[in-house]
Amino acid sequence: MSDPASPRVRRSTVSIVVALTLAASMLPQAVVTAEAEPARSGDPRLATPQLIDRAVRRGEITEAQGALYLTWALTDSDRVPEEYVGDVPWSGTLPLLELQEELPELGDAPAAVAARSALRAKTFACPGTSGSLAQVKSTKHFYLQYKAPSIKGLTANQYAAALEAAWATEIGRFGWAKPPRDPVSYPKGGRYPVRVENLSSDLYGYV
Repeated sequence: MSDPASPRVRRSTVSIVVALTLAASMLPQAVVTAEAEPARSGDPRLATPQLIDRAVRRGEITEAQGALYLTWALTDSDRVPEEYVGDVPWSGTLPLLELQEELPELGDAPAAVAARSALRAKTFACPGTSGSLAQVKSTKHFYLQYKAPSIKGLTANQYAAALEAAWATEIGRFGWAKPPRDPVSYPKGGRYPVRVENLSSDLYGYV
Protein backbone atom coordinates (compact mmCIF):
# COMPACT_ATOMS: atom_id res chain seq x y z
CA MET A 1 0.00 0.00 0.00
CA SER A 2 1.43 3.41 -0.98
CA ASP A 3 2.39 5.96 1.63
CA PRO A 4 -0.02 8.97 1.35
CA ALA A 5 2.95 11.23 2.04
CA SER A 6 5.09 9.79 -0.75
CA PRO A 7 6.10 12.12 -3.62
CA ARG A 8 4.36 9.84 -6.14
CA VAL A 9 0.97 10.13 -4.37
CA ARG A 10 1.39 13.89 -3.94
CA ARG A 11 2.18 14.26 -7.63
CA SER A 12 -0.89 12.19 -8.54
CA THR A 13 -3.11 14.31 -6.30
CA VAL A 14 -1.76 17.52 -7.81
CA SER A 15 -2.33 16.12 -11.32
CA ILE A 16 -5.96 15.30 -10.54
CA VAL A 17 -6.60 18.76 -9.08
CA VAL A 18 -5.01 20.45 -12.10
CA ALA A 19 -7.03 18.27 -14.49
CA LEU A 20 -10.29 19.09 -12.71
CA THR A 21 -9.44 22.80 -12.70
CA LEU A 22 -8.71 22.74 -16.42
CA ALA A 23 -11.91 20.83 -17.13
CA ALA A 24 -13.95 23.38 -15.19
CA SER A 25 -12.34 26.23 -17.07
CA MET A 26 -13.38 24.62 -20.36
CA LEU A 27 -17.08 24.38 -19.47
CA PRO A 28 -19.41 26.59 -21.54
CA GLN A 29 -19.71 30.04 -20.02
CA ALA A 30 -23.48 29.66 -19.73
CA VAL A 31 -23.04 26.61 -17.47
CA VAL A 32 -20.48 28.33 -15.25
CA THR A 33 -22.66 31.44 -15.01
CA ALA A 34 -25.72 29.38 -14.16
CA GLU A 35 -23.87 27.80 -11.26
CA ALA A 36 -22.40 31.07 -10.06
CA GLU A 37 -25.56 33.19 -10.46
CA PRO A 38 -28.91 31.64 -9.53
CA ALA A 39 -31.80 32.51 -11.81
CA ARG A 40 -33.32 35.87 -11.07
CA SER A 41 -36.89 36.02 -9.87
CA GLY A 42 -37.93 38.44 -12.65
CA ASP A 43 -39.57 37.38 -15.90
CA PRO A 44 -37.30 36.26 -18.74
CA ARG A 45 -37.34 38.04 -22.06
CA LEU A 46 -40.32 36.71 -24.00
CA ALA A 47 -41.87 37.39 -27.39
CA THR A 48 -45.35 38.87 -27.64
CA PRO A 49 -47.16 35.55 -28.39
CA GLN A 50 -45.46 33.95 -25.38
CA LEU A 51 -46.54 36.75 -23.07
CA ILE A 52 -50.12 36.48 -24.31
CA ASP A 53 -50.16 32.69 -23.98
CA ARG A 54 -48.75 32.88 -20.46
CA ALA A 55 -51.44 35.38 -19.43
CA VAL A 56 -54.13 33.02 -20.76
CA ARG A 57 -52.67 30.03 -18.89
CA ARG A 58 -52.50 32.06 -15.68
CA GLY A 59 -56.14 33.11 -16.03
CA GLU A 60 -55.26 36.79 -16.31
CA ILE A 61 -57.17 37.07 -19.59
CA THR A 62 -59.63 34.77 -21.35
CA GLU A 63 -58.77 32.65 -24.37
CA ALA A 64 -60.87 34.95 -26.53
CA GLN A 65 -59.00 38.01 -25.27
CA GLY A 66 -55.70 36.23 -25.91
CA ALA A 67 -56.82 35.46 -29.46
CA LEU A 68 -57.75 39.09 -30.03
CA TYR A 69 -54.44 40.38 -28.66
CA LEU A 70 -52.53 37.94 -30.88
CA THR A 71 -54.62 39.06 -33.85
CA TRP A 72 -53.69 42.66 -33.09
CA ALA A 73 -50.02 41.63 -32.77
CA LEU A 74 -50.22 40.33 -36.34
CA THR A 75 -52.38 43.05 -37.83
CA ASP A 76 -52.26 46.25 -35.74
CA SER A 77 -49.52 46.00 -33.12
CA ASP A 78 -50.19 49.42 -31.60
CA ARG A 79 -53.43 48.07 -30.12
CA VAL A 80 -51.75 45.31 -28.06
CA PRO A 81 -51.70 46.27 -24.34
CA GLU A 82 -48.18 47.25 -23.31
CA GLU A 83 -47.82 44.49 -20.72
CA TYR A 84 -48.14 41.88 -23.49
CA VAL A 85 -45.64 43.44 -25.91
CA GLY A 86 -42.38 41.48 -25.79
CA ASP A 87 -38.91 42.68 -26.71
CA VAL A 88 -37.91 39.51 -28.59
CA PRO A 89 -38.38 39.36 -32.38
CA TRP A 90 -40.72 36.59 -33.55
CA SER A 91 -42.08 34.93 -36.69
CA GLY A 92 -45.84 34.99 -37.05
CA THR A 93 -46.45 31.91 -39.23
CA LEU A 94 -47.10 29.30 -36.53
CA PRO A 95 -48.93 31.71 -34.17
CA LEU A 96 -51.21 32.66 -37.08
CA LEU A 97 -51.87 28.98 -37.91
CA GLU A 98 -52.71 28.17 -34.29
CA LEU A 99 -54.92 31.25 -34.10
CA GLN A 100 -56.91 30.25 -37.18
CA GLU A 101 -57.40 26.75 -35.75
CA GLU A 102 -58.45 28.08 -32.35
CA LEU A 103 -60.87 30.85 -33.32
CA PRO A 104 -63.75 28.63 -34.53
CA GLU A 105 -63.82 26.94 -31.11
CA LEU A 106 -64.21 30.20 -29.19
CA GLY A 107 -67.83 30.71 -30.18
CA ASP A 108 -69.52 34.09 -30.03
CA ALA A 109 -67.38 35.71 -27.36
CA PRO A 110 -67.09 39.37 -28.42
CA ALA A 111 -63.28 39.25 -28.46
CA ALA A 112 -63.33 36.13 -30.65
CA VAL A 113 -65.79 37.73 -33.06
CA ALA A 114 -63.57 40.83 -33.28
CA ALA A 115 -60.51 38.65 -33.93
CA ARG A 116 -62.23 36.72 -36.72
CA SER A 117 -63.35 39.97 -38.30
CA ALA A 118 -59.82 41.42 -38.22
CA LEU A 119 -58.33 38.31 -39.82
CA ARG A 120 -60.90 38.02 -42.60
CA ALA A 121 -59.42 39.47 -45.78
CA LYS A 122 -62.04 40.94 -48.13
CA THR A 123 -59.64 41.36 -51.04
CA PHE A 124 -56.27 39.98 -52.06
CA ALA A 125 -54.25 40.91 -49.01
CA CYS A 126 -52.57 39.31 -46.06
CA PRO A 127 -54.54 39.50 -42.79
CA GLY A 128 -54.36 42.99 -41.39
CA THR A 129 -53.03 44.62 -44.55
CA SER A 130 -55.02 47.02 -46.67
CA GLY A 131 -54.58 49.27 -49.65
CA SER A 132 -53.01 48.56 -52.96
CA LEU A 133 -49.29 48.25 -53.58
CA ALA A 134 -48.61 49.87 -56.93
CA GLN A 135 -45.60 47.82 -58.01
CA VAL A 136 -46.17 44.29 -59.30
CA LYS A 137 -43.71 41.57 -60.29
CA SER A 138 -44.97 38.22 -61.59
CA THR A 139 -42.91 35.06 -61.83
CA LYS A 140 -43.84 31.49 -62.74
CA HIS A 141 -45.16 30.76 -59.25
CA PHE A 142 -45.45 34.09 -57.40
CA TYR A 143 -47.34 37.37 -57.69
CA LEU A 144 -45.25 39.95 -55.85
CA GLN A 145 -46.69 43.31 -54.74
CA TYR A 146 -44.55 46.03 -53.22
CA LYS A 147 -44.34 49.81 -52.90
CA ALA A 148 -40.73 50.89 -53.37
CA PRO A 149 -38.39 50.08 -56.30
CA SER A 150 -36.04 48.38 -53.86
CA ILE A 151 -36.93 46.28 -50.81
CA LYS A 152 -34.44 46.51 -47.94
CA GLY A 153 -31.54 46.72 -50.36
CA LEU A 154 -32.92 44.10 -52.76
CA THR A 155 -34.40 44.90 -56.14
CA ALA A 156 -37.75 43.37 -57.01
CA ASN A 157 -36.00 41.08 -59.51
CA GLN A 158 -33.62 39.80 -56.82
CA TYR A 159 -36.47 39.25 -54.38
CA ALA A 160 -38.51 37.38 -57.01
CA ALA A 161 -35.48 35.28 -57.97
CA ALA A 162 -35.02 34.28 -54.31
CA LEU A 163 -38.65 33.13 -54.13
CA GLU A 164 -38.28 31.03 -57.27
CA ALA A 165 -35.00 29.58 -56.00
CA ALA A 166 -36.79 28.49 -52.80
CA TRP A 167 -39.52 26.88 -54.93
CA ALA A 168 -37.00 25.05 -57.09
CA THR A 169 -35.22 23.72 -54.01
CA GLU A 170 -38.16 22.76 -51.80
CA ILE A 171 -40.77 21.67 -54.35
CA GLY A 172 -38.52 20.63 -57.21
CA ARG A 173 -35.41 19.18 -55.58
CA PHE A 174 -36.73 18.03 -52.18
CA GLY A 175 -40.13 16.96 -53.52
CA TRP A 176 -42.08 18.68 -50.75
CA ALA A 177 -45.81 19.29 -51.19
CA LYS A 178 -46.91 22.53 -52.81
CA PRO A 179 -48.44 25.08 -50.43
CA PRO A 180 -52.28 25.03 -50.32
CA ARG A 181 -54.07 27.56 -52.49
CA ASP A 182 -56.42 30.28 -51.34
CA PRO A 183 -59.61 29.77 -53.39
CA VAL A 184 -60.89 33.29 -52.63
CA SER A 185 -58.02 35.66 -53.33
CA TYR A 186 -55.77 33.72 -55.67
CA PRO A 187 -54.03 35.95 -58.26
CA LYS A 188 -54.20 35.27 -61.98
CA GLY A 189 -52.23 32.36 -63.36
CA GLY A 190 -52.48 30.32 -60.17
CA ARG A 191 -49.61 32.26 -58.58
CA TYR A 192 -48.98 32.62 -54.87
CA PRO A 193 -49.57 36.17 -53.57
CA VAL A 194 -46.69 37.91 -51.81
CA ARG A 195 -46.98 41.34 -50.23
CA VAL A 196 -43.86 43.20 -49.12
CA GLU A 197 -44.62 45.99 -46.68
CA ASN A 198 -43.76 47.29 -43.24
CA LEU A 199 -44.77 45.27 -40.19
CA SER A 200 -44.29 46.04 -36.51
CA SER A 201 -40.68 46.32 -35.41
CA ASP A 202 -40.52 42.91 -33.66
CA LEU A 203 -42.44 40.82 -36.22
CA TYR A 204 -40.32 39.10 -38.88
CA GLY A 205 -43.21 38.17 -41.16
CA TYR A 206 -45.80 35.43 -41.61
CA VAL A 207 -47.27 33.07 -44.17
